Amino acid sequence: MSSLNYSTSALNVLKRFYRIEFVVYVEGIDDKVFWEIFFKKAGVGECFIKELGGINNIEKKMKQILDEDAQVIVACDCGHTPYLSNYPRHERIITTFGHSIENTTYCFRTINRTINKLSRNAKDMTQIIQEWITMFSEKAKPLLIYDIANLVFGKSIQVFGENCCRFLTRKGSHDLSQQKIDEFLKTIRPYFEEKEVQECDRMVGEDERDLWYLIKGHFLTNAVLNYIKNSVRKERRKGLPLPIESLFALTIDGCENCAFNCFDSTTVISRIKDAASSFNSPC
Repeated sequence: MSSLNYSTSALNVLKRFYRIEFVVYVEGIDDKVFWEIFFKKAGVGECFIKELGGINNIEKKMKQILDEDAQVIVACDCGHTPYLSNYPRHERIITTFGHSIENTTYCFRTINRTINKLSRNAKDMTQIIQEWITMFSEKAKPLLIYDIANLVFGKSIQVFGENCCRFLTRKGSHDLSQQKIDEFLKTIRPYFEEKEVQECDRMVGEDERDLWYLIKGHFLTNAVLNYIKNSVRKERRKGLPLPIESLFALTIDGCENCAFNCFDSTTVISRIKDAASSFNSPC
C-alpha cells in the first residue's frame, strides 16, 4: 500500500510502526530539511517526516485531519492563506510564519553570515542588508497586492512568477526596476476591479508581518543570490560562482545554527508545540 493512500486508522498507528511520537507530512525535500530543524528546536520528541511530492497530496492529508481526526501533522508553506476566510485551520496543520520557508531562511543575519563565509571577512553588514530588504520589499509591494488579489478573487493570472529576474534592473542585479514593475502592472490592471485591489491593499496594511515575509519565497531567491554574490565580489575583488543549490544549503545551515530568537522562528516553534500537545492519548 502506498503511504499516500493510508486510511485514517492506518495513519493513526504509523507512529507505532516507526517507533516515534509524531508523523509529519511535508510537500517536498527542501521542506523536509526545514521542518526537521524546527521540530528539533521545538524539542517535542522524535518524529518521522515524510515528503509527499505535491500540494494535492498535502491537501488530502489536511482533509483527513479535519474530517477524520487523523493523528498526524501536516507542515506546509503559509502562502497567502491568512487572507482566505475559508482556508482549513487546525492545530495539527502547521504553516510557516511567512509565505514560504525561504522567507525565514533568507534572514538578514543568515545573509550576513553567508557573505562572511564566502568572503572570508567577519564584517557586520546586517544594517545594510536590512536596508536593502526594506527597499526591495517596498518596490515589490504593488506586485504583492496584485498577487494576493489574484488568489482571493480567483483571477488565474501569474503575478510574481517563478522568480524575480524579469523585474531586476539588469542581469546579475539584486535591485528591482520600478519601470519594469510599472510596465507589467499596466498589462494586468484591467483584469482587476479597483475595489479588489484596495481590499487587498488594506489586508496587507493590517498584516503585522514585515513585507519581506509576505512575498513569494521563490521570487526572493535570485535577488538574494545576486546580493550575496555582488557583496562577496566587492569584498574579494573577484567573482564567485554560487549555484542556487548552494544558496539553499548555506542559508538553511545558517537558520539551523542561529542563536537569535527571531519572532518568525519562535512563532513556528510555538505552532509545533501546540500541534504536539493536541494529540489524543496513545491507543
